[in-house]
Amino acid sequence: MPYQFHPYSIPLGLAFVTASILAIILFRHRNANGAKSLFWCVIGLVFWAGIYAIHWGYTSLSPVLLLLNITYIGVYITSVSFLLFAFEYTHQYKHLNIKYIILLSVIPLVALLLAFTNKWHYIFYNKLEITESHGYYELKWDRGIGYYLFIIFYNFLLSVYAIYIFIKALKNAHKLFRNQIITILIGIAIFWIFIAFSLSKYNPYPNLDLSPFAIAIECGIFAYAIIHYKLFDLVPVARSLLVESMSDSVLVIDKNNRILDINPQAKQVIHNFHTGIIIGKHVADIFKQWPQFYDQLKYNTEIFVEIKLTFEYDHYYDMRVSSIFSKNKDMLGKLVVLRDITSEKINENRLLKINRELRRINETKDQLFKIIAHDLRGPMGNMRNLLEVMAENENLDANYIKEYLNVMKQASATAYDLLENLLNWAKSQRNDISYTPEIISINKVVSEVIENVAPMALSKQVLLENNCPVNLKAYFDTPTITVVIRNLIMNALKFSTRHGIISVNARLISDEVIISVEDNGVGMTDDILLKIFVEKRFVTTQGTANEKGSGLGLMLCRDFVAKNGGKLWAESKIGQGTKVFFSLAPNESIVKNVFSKSLN
Repeated sequence: MPYQFHPYSIPLGLAFVTASILAIILFRHRNANGAKSLFWCVIGLVFWAGIYAIHWGYTSLSPVLLLLNITYIGVYITSVSFLLFAFEYTHQYKHLNIKYIILLSVIPLVALLLAFTNKWHYIFYNKLEITESHGYYELKWDRGIGYYLFIIFYNFLLSVYAIYIFIKALKNAHKLFRNQIITILIGIAIFWIFIAFSLSKYNPYPNLDLSPFAIAIECGIFAYAIIHYKLFDLVPVARSLLVESMSDSVLVIDKNNRILDINPQAKQVIHNFHTGIIIGKHVADIFKQWPQFYDQLKYNTEIFVEIKLTFEYDHYYDMRVSSIFSKNKDMLGKLVVLRDITSEKINENRLLKINRELRRINETKDQLFKIIAHDLRGPMGNMRNLLEVMAENENLDANYIKEYLNVMKQASATAYDLLENLLNWAKSQRNDISYTPEIISINKVVSEVIENVAPMALSKQVLLENNCPVNLKAYFDTPTITVVIRNLIMNALKFSTRHGIISVNARLISDEVIISVEDNGVGMTDDILLKIFVEKRFVTTQGTANEKGSGLGLMLCRDFVAKNGGKLWAESKIGQGTKVFFSLAPNESIVKNVFSKSLN
């Protein structure tokens, strides 16, 4: 088996060495994304160039043909691995599985079978012969349909698919990543230009496949990309898996605060208030409605703060700014990440509101226990003591009995009022009171309440006046407003002196009916007014005839007035009396929204 030196082996050997060096570089980066697939691609190039260089040294047909067929193994390793590299580099991991690799290998296996059995069908090539040219022996052959179909066309399809993947990734890539992809595409283009030139009539070396020479150039380009563009240090290029699919808004800003890049989520946020071009614009121009956003970027290089942007409604974001530095520690720009925490903020506010309400309820509960333990226990204990005295003394004077009965009557009335308020308050807290508002005459309701409390006013010699216009009506629920008017009159009665006057007035002001219960009694200090009507605290006081008060009645009045869509307030001066006001709506249309909210 004679062997010769052929000059074609020199450039092919150089291609072999170049590809081998690149394989070593890739092996060192084997843990980086895409490096393994590209490594096997280059291994295919090494195999291809090496075997092809050796085959030019043989001068007999059998070994030359055998080695030529073996080179196709390297061809297919190269093309299949390069497509897998495109998938891996752009994070299309669903294609990186053994089933897909087997599917891609079906055609190569068929092609190799046809190549090694060519002498029986000549589908791959024909007219095989060793000829002498310029003192060297070379293989002369004509390519068959199988060669063009299984070698040229199939590998061309794989390359076109890989090019499509890279071009698609190029659209959304950052400038630095674009340079990487463009470099890869240039390498592919040069490779196929050489192949096209090899197959054309313009090839000055008809028997020589020029593609291995393209291998050397392509490997050099890839080596340049790895060293200059940090090909495997800056992946992922396509960003589809990380940045593009992030729910957070990501902005890349240069050192002059111009926007270089944004992900789709950031575009969606910005398009709520800016519809023009974004890339290249100054941050101050894009976020001019929110100067505090730009101030955070302008004066900070590393921050993590909460900001609020308003479009349609308030949106809250956790804003994280990180500086980007070069290897020389020069600041290149900033990375801004905005995480939408609006729903968390709403939930947080709800929890705060619920916590405040729970604290209020706990405070109310504690106060109610005090009322039950003190204000209710007192009159009940007095009645018990008096009954024991009457039971143990059979010969009590009639005057004593009458006096004891009067005391018990007053104690029972106090206890009854307190119990009634407790029950009403408990029902109100459980939303167990049915509200059926309607248009009612205020004068009529006030008259019924005055008639019920008249005996208590008579015992204290206090005059009750109903100054409400007969024709003035309002939209309210009669049972609850009756409780309100009764409690306010009873409070006024408690702090009125003998021969005092309590008047109930009503007037229409704008779109509200204002009802007031006024007395000329002892009045209240500003401090007590603040506690009762602003801070909404329980305040227990004694009346002019030592009547007990719990403060529960006024709390109940506030709740019932609110349920009817109104509000409660008061004015008072020491020694001049007190005026307590509450508002109602004159008709259903005005109170409808407020009343519906109160029911919910």
